[in-house]
Amino acid sequence: MVGSSWQAAAGGFAYRSDLAEQYLGVKTPEEMQAKIEGWDNFVAAATTVAEASGGKVALADSLGGMWQVFAANRTTPWVVDGLLEIDDSCKVFADYAKTLWDNGGVTHNSQWSDGWIPAGKDGSCMGYFVSTWGFGEQAFFGQASSESYGKWALCQGPDSYFWGGTWIVVNPGTDNAEEAQSFILQSTVKQDAMKSFAISKPEYVNNMSAMKEIVDNNENPNKFVTDNLGGQNYFKVLNDNVLAIDIKDLITPYDATVKSTFLDAVTKEYCQNGASWDDVQLKVITDVTAAIPELA
Repeated sequence: MVGSSWQAAAGGFAYRSDLAEQYLGVKTPEEMQAKIEGWDNFVAAATTVAEASGGKVALADSLGGMWQVFAANRTTPWVVDGLLEIDDSCKVFADYAKTLWDNGGVTHNSQWSDGWIPAGKDGSCMGYFVSTWGFGEQAFFGQASSESYGKWALCQGPDSYFWGGTWIVVNPGTDNAEEAQSFILQSTVKQDAMKSFAISKPEYVNNMSAMKEIVDNNENPNKFVTDNLGGQNYFKVLNDNVLAIDIKDLITPYDATVKSTFLDAVTKEYCQNGASWDDVQLKVITDVTAAIPELA
């Protein structure tokens, strides 16, 4: 064992409840979930929002947010026997991305770009794909929702997914192994400590027993987040998503590079420049092998 994580980085789809009622006619998270469950429904809803708002409001915050969901649901590793695997889901994502890019269903902001958070503040973006670590007051969604605090809600979104995760590792040369072990056990294993962390932080922790207790007892997590979501216990939503996550035998050391390279090619070549899918695949292969020579 080389590392231990305190997070199960489940995500959901956070949206402006007032805008959802205005443009989609939904009044509850359950109604919103029914409206956007599955990617065909999500694209249809995003198209409706863009048309009904005259192009002033996008349902989705970024192609990067959509890609987090798609990438988390791949059933094939990115690299198999030293070869890059661009499966059919990649083309499906690219086509959805192109549709929403053209009709205004998704903003043209990249995640972490200057316009990404302000789009939530000024109402030009109606929803964000948010992982457990993004809800806090100083995190990206906490900032994006600050001008309309309390008007947001959360649902699972078009598909279950995870985004990110943080690990604790120990230098093999450490001279305080017992203290390090004690800290890791307390931070990533002990149920009481992890439950306290989950409720206060607010992060969905990597401890099934702790999270089950919180959800079963309907214990409200962090007040800032709960109030921002209209009193909703968002851990219940994340709990449904996290139970559907299965990444066994899918993770490779190349994932971060391949994912970002693919998204960049789809955004710039497919959506902006109108390149063919064959050209996009070639661009991805060329850029990935340049960044990871052992795959060449």
